Amino acid sequence: CYRGVFSEVGNVVMGVDGHTGLEKEKIIMQGLDDTDPYAFCESFETRHQSSCISQLTKMVFSERDFGERLTFCLQPNFSVSTQEICTNIVTGSSVRHELSFQETVVLPSVVFDSEKNIRETAILGSLEAFAGYHMDGVYKNWELFCSQFTLTSDKAFCLDVFNRTYNKGEAPWMERALR
Repeated sequence: CYRGVFSEVGNVVMGVDGHTGLEKEKIIMQGLDDTDPYAFCESFETRHQSSCISQLTKMVFSERDFGERLTFCLQPNFSVSTQEICTNIVTGSSVRHELSFQETVVLPSVVFDSEKNIRETAILGSLEAFAGYHMDGVYKNWELFCSQFTLTSDKAFCLDVFNRTYNKGEAPWMERALR
């Protein structure tokens, strides 16, 4: 329910009709800066922040490439929870898009320069994208994807969650989301 409300808030501020996708007049909302929508989200009770962040992330996508979106997610003024939610959504949707055109994806360098929790969140967001193709019967090279991680612990984590998904039918990206 809250996700729907925040989705419409994003649409109104971006000037998009949520039913048709057509452009319409943008509405300025007090307290919501379209260059920093997460400050708005962090003003709500913790239980509503995830819904807000997940739906207002679309405001981050306009005119930014994958690396710039992730850099935006990792601003130090955002809470760790906000950084993780944003990283998960941006990584999942960006990897899904890039996999449309290629067999694997190389993550932006900002991922590798980040803390362990962000690197793991980026892996899980990517896994969700790869798993979508897997469920559709389309092979994408996840082994090559995992090989880009130079830290042994990151590579082991990546291989473990992908193996659990592909070979055991588990959904480790959901385990993190439900914590």
